[in-house]
Amino acid sequence: MNYFVLDFAEIKSLLGLHEYLKEIFSLPDYYGNNMDALWDCLSCCYDESTTIELRNLDVLRKRLEQTTQIMLGVFQDLHDEDGVVIRIIEEDTVHVEKRFDSINDDLSGNMI
Repeated sequence: MNYFVLDFAEIKSLLGLHEYLKEIFSLPDYYGNNMDALWDCLSCCYDESTTIELRNLDVLRKRLEQTTQIMLGVFQDLHDEDGVVIRIIEEDTVHVEKRFDSINDDLSGNMI
């Protein structure tokens, strides 16, 4: 089983986000630092069950709103097409974990 934890608390720029994604997912040197390249590198590459946990998404959304929405679309597609489980964890005083079926639902503290 593959399990990745992405904590966006310290991500402050678009370049920083892509460098972080490259590190966490062990993306190749030719990774293009954009969401299309992320999809190309992650789609169809997991033969076993995979979970991606997203933490402090609200922090990233405040800094890179449009990019966050596009990235969530990539993760939604990974879920829909490859069965990757996406967990969005809300970091409040109480640990919150909910589920949603599509990117159009409320994204804070939810699971794809």
